[in-house]
Amino acid sequence: MPVNLKKIIIGLSAMLTVGTVSAQPVLIRGRVIDKQTREAVIAATITTNQFKGTTSDVQGRFALEVEKLPVVLSVSHVSYGRMTVTVSKQATELVIRMERNVTQIPEVRVTATKNKVQVLNRKTRYTITDYQFEGPNMWFIGCMDNSPKGVRLYLGDPYGDTVCSVPIVNDVRLYRDYFGKIHLVRPDSVFQLFADGDSIQLLYPESKGKFMELMSAYEVAFNNGLVRLSYNPYIDVLSLHYVDSTMKVPQKVFLNSREGKGYLEKRYAWMGRYFGPRTLRLIVSQQKSDYLREMRSTVYALQDTLYVINLKDNQLHVFGKNLNEIRIVPLTFYFRETDDITNAYVPFRTITDPVKNQIYIIFNINSHFTIKPLDTQTGQLGPEIFLPRYSAMDRISIHDNALYYIYPEKVFPYYQRLFRMGLT
Repeated sequence: MPVNLKKIIIGLSAMLTVGTVSAQPVLIRGRVIDKQTREAVIAATITTNQFKGTTSDVQGRFALEVEKLPVVLSVSHVSYGRMTVTVSKQATELVIRMERNVTQIPEVRVTATKNKVQVLNRKTRYTITDYQFEGPNMWFIGCMDNSPKGVRLYLGDPYGDTVCSVPIVNDVRLYRDYFGKIHLVRPDSVFQLFADGDSIQLLYPESKGKFMELMSAYEVAFNNGLVRLSYNPYIDVLSLHYVDSTMKVPQKVFLNSREGKGYLEKRYAWMGRYFGPRTLRLIVSQQKSDYLREMRSTVYALQDTLYVINLKDNQLHVFGKNLNEIRIVPLTFYFRETDDITNAYVPFRTITDPVKNQIYIIFNINSHFTIKPLDTQTGQLGPEIFLPRYSAMDRISIHDNALYYIYPEKVFPYYQRLFRMGLT
């Protein structure tokens, strides 16, 4: 090889080596704020064309490492849409100002007696049939003119602001799984929903029968495992079943009374005195069995705590992360003062606010809903939450200290409206 050519190759190799060593990653620090209010935009997604990404924290701040500058950042949020920012040089803090999307489904406020009620789908000729929350997002299904040909799946926020939508077939609903993920349930199949900036993706198709079979096996996710309740009417035993993520270490916890005689035993003790203890046990056991078949006990998880409303023993059981029982609280809120044995209980169900970690009890008496917060320390109910006296309220839920429900208009063509009512 000629000397001059050899020197050129060596020189080029040295230059490439120096270039490789000196090409250090660049750390971009920034903050995402609202353009008008200058408040932090939480959970905004910041990505690059190099398929790297991060999200903004509660102060709107983020840090993202890129290979070199300049670089184009793509910033997206469910309430602000998507925008691009070109970063040419490194700065102490990059400030990204996002402008909130114009709502596709306008919001209007009407005054109730104590609380402000918002109609989130005020648009004429528009019906909402179902909705579910997933983190800061809200998924909902709606259609124009109650027509099965105009059904769409929307991605929005809890205030009714919508970012995007896709057309879907009729006869669908939304389903929340153990882990809070939302699925679109069709007559024969199920798809998991994903929000990708200002677009919607339906992934991981599964047959409806197989999916529902999997979902019915357990009730809640807790401490990297799954939990369900099981009641055996033959031996009158309620038990808690837990299986960890390996599915190989099942645990069973028997929920037995530790407070002595329960409400029914005390209330109808006179039967034991006059007809004998055997008659008392048979009557009370039969009533509990009938009631459990109709209502069943309830299990739910909030953060690192598991709660079980044990209807068999009229108690609230509270468990820690390792399924160690922290406390047992007596419950009396679902009893009715009556001499009719078969009507001693008041039907109820529970809903939870996953943002505020609060449990609520809903009673439906004579087609009127009553909602009260449950104090998990004392087992007592708080003051009643004012509700409009709507007998046809449907799909009631509470999210971030606000109550949501669907209610049909009283005039033809009976569009279903989605209402939001603040609880403060």
